[in-house]
Amino acid sequence: MIGICGMSGIGKTALARSIYEQFSDKFEGCYFLTNVGNVEREGTNYWKKELLSSVLKDNDIDVTITSIKTRLGSKKVLIVVDNVSHQLTMKTLIGKHDWFGPQSRIIITTRNKRFLSGMDTMYEVQKLQDDKAVELFNHCAFRKDHPAESFKRFSLRFIAYAQGLPLALEVLGSSLYKKDQDYWKSKLDELEKTLDNEIQGVLQKSFDELNDNEKDIFLDIACFFKCSNKDHIMKILESCNLFPGSGIENLIDRFLITISCEKLEMHDLLQKMGWKIVTQTSKEPGKRSRLWMQNDICHVLEKNTGTKEVKGIFLMETPDFSRITNLEELVLDGCTNLCHLHSSLGRLRKLAFLSVRNCIKLRDFPAIYELVSLQTLDLSGCSNLQKFPDISQHMPCLSKLYLDGTAITEIPASIAYASELVLLDLTNCKELKFLPSSIAKLTLLRILTLSGCSKLGKFQQNSGNLDRLVELKADGSTIRQRPSSRAVLRNHKASASSLQELQSPSVSCCLI
Repeated sequence: MIGICGMSGIGKTALARSIYEQFSDKFEGCYFLTNVGNVEREGTNYWKKELLSSVLKDNDIDVTITSIKTRLGSKKVLIVVDNVSHQLTMKTLIGKHDWFGPQSRIIITTRNKRFLSGMDTMYEVQKLQDDKAVELFNHCAFRKDHPAESFKRFSLRFIAYAQGLPLALEVLGSSLYKKDQDYWKSKLDELEKTLDNEIQGVLQKSFDELNDNEKDIFLDIACFFKCSNKDHIMKILESCNLFPGSGIENLIDRFLITISCEKLEMHDLLQKMGWKIVTQTSKEPGKRSRLWMQNDICHVLEKNTGTKEVKGIFLMETPDFSRITNLEELVLDGCTNLCHLHSSLGRLRKLAFLSVRNCIKLRDFPAIYELVSLQTLDLSGCSNLQKFPDISQHMPCLSKLYLDGTAITEIPASIAYASELVLLDLTNCKELKFLPSSIAKLTLLRILTLSGCSKLGKFQQNSGNLDRLVELKADGSTIRQRPSSRAVLRNHKASASSLQELQSPSVSCCLI
């Protein structure tokens, strides 16, 4: 038994047909079953009888296993079962090796590698090499080996678009036959925006065979995570309860994705298929499950047209927020490709809550100008954020500032403008070397966390105005000088268990 597998449109059927036509006259009986979908819908008994009748040239067939073994075991037959999408269908139709004689050949084609686990030989059809792709496209588009010189540049763009997929080369080439250059240009522009319907129809067969969980994983990879690190994306998908351990393996077996150098890869046309599946759900971007195009994201954010249907947004940079003046809450947590925040973000006067947790590619934060309503700013886990911006005016509402896990090297002196700050979390800011003297002006500060600040060697002596500080955590830091605030020393929640380098402890103000 021989298994032929590969992604949709890669040429499995063409290869099987070529083998069948080339060698069928060398067998006593032959059968090429093409419409396996009918078998799966109508049941296998009729088709099993049809197959055996054709191979054995006998209409009076007993389809019991014993009879099949007896009749087929003594003959040299060639059977091709094309495009199997259910393993049970394959097993019911062609059974096991002992149904057939040693000189018989059974060929199975499928989009699912897993179905071929019991085959004697498995062949995975690869995409065409460049020279073969050029040859096929030219044959379909020009009916000759070489295009006219004026069409050569366009031809190369279509060939590059197809990425070696025979289906795309044939469909596109045939559609361009005898068309003028204006048509070719227009077709290229169209393909930049959407996938050809005929190509879409063939490729989507693999998607339609997935379960709901696998469909979600595929669309997430197509829209957000192509070329991303596998382990990192596994963690994200796990947090969304999508069971990527089995889901990703199934997508690999179905040739919908591949793993290369620990990164998730996907044929460009499969990605375009995924995009089209999402965009076809609604003309209104805010009613789609995923947003990845900048224009759609800006439209949804600026027009406030988002709905509960939106499951994910792919952001590399945020839009201009100038026209969203009433925005009160903005959550961009886990936008792992977000590199830049628009400067207009610092002028949203009504913004009360801003969270950009775990945006690991974010390197800077816009200057804070008019965030007069901001109560909570959370930059936790932005591991490439090296600088916290200057604050240009008083922030009367900011009470919680989370900078834990960032790469900041210093806190600006203008932190004093955040005079209402109650909580400042600097946990694991491993590049932070000192705190400014102006931190003493944060007279309402109650919780200060410095745990894991391994380069922070000094707590300013003039921090004595932090009279309301009730919790100071500095585990894992290398602070050598004590804070002078008597409030800290009398606080029973202070944690200094890892202040191994402390050289000048003082208890003169201890009121316990």
